[in-house]
Amino acid sequence: MIRYLHLSDLHLTSKESKGPVEAFNQNVVTHSMVEMIRESEFDADFVVITGDIARMGRPEEYAVCEVFCSQLLDALKLEKDRLFLV
Repeated sequence: MIRYLHLSDLHLTSKESKGPVEAFNQNVVTHSMVEMIRESEFDADFVVITGDIARMGRPEEYAVCEVFCSQLLDALKLEKDRLFLV
């Protein structure tokens, strides 16, 4: 059986792009998601992220995306080659 995690339209942003309140709220959601995955020992063979990963496509937003993806893969105990962005 193949198991995967599919996330879509994250629209991740940075404080510089959106503002401190929105960036904080996003952090609460993304951090909670990663911690839930880590604590539940969720098991997946790969991750697919589709749709808009960044809100406005700014470099600082993609830096946030990179951190999120890294933490997500760490929680899932997967290597970078198990992440697919569409």
